[in-house]
Amino acid sequence: MGLRGWVTLLGLLGATASVSAQTEELPPGLQTEGLDPELSNAPPPRAPAEPLRIVAGLGGGFSIRLVRNLEFQQERFAPSFLEVFGGVVLPGRGRFRHQTSLHIAGNLSGDGNFSFGLDPLEQWTIMPAYTLRIALQDTPVPDYLLYGRIGVPLTVSPDFVWGIQADVGFTYMLLAGFGVYVELGYSMFFGGEDRGGDTSIHPLLSGELGVVFDIEVL
Repeated sequence: MGLRGWVTLLGLLGATASVSAQTEELPPGLQTEGLDPELSNAPPPRAPAEPLRIVAGLGGGFSIRLVRNLEFQQERFAPSFLEVFGGVVLPGRGRFRHQTSLHIAGNLSGDGNFSFGLDPLEQWTIMPAYTLRIALQDTPVPDYLLYGRIGVPLTVSPDFVWGIQADVGFTYMLLAGFGVYVELGYSMFFGGEDRGGDTSIHPLLSGELGVVFDIEVL
């Protein structure tokens, strides 16, 4: 080996010894190879938020009057109804999602008599509502959904009447973006004055079946 070779070898040995000495001077936690143990225990990154969804539906149902007002010639069963609705599901993570919607319902059958009565499709109600959706599966597109909804129904025809309403329901998605739902609701309407001049109160228990379209906005 020539003089140049010996010089190169001695330089490599000196550099190795210097690096080894510097490593021994480091704290024990930094002498190990690989990642810092504290970094390895860091929580995994959060999953991306699920995007906005558009929902629309069509359903029909019936209502039972929990209290009959005989001054208005009311029967036990209120008129059957048809309902359409549309809304948006806000972006979010996890099994809980928030939804806002607008519902429009009309009566399919008549009610009362000639003096205090309604013809079919004469009474129309508009209801803005908030819904909490709960996915029963931990997947981006669950097949089974539970939901609870609260709204303010406003009857605009033939007379203005307002109320409050709470519903619970279950949805089963038959296909991607298409499903069926069943719903049970309680509502209380504050109607016209009775003979004593007091505002009449009309509590109702309702059941509804329908179809729903649920489309993701990419």
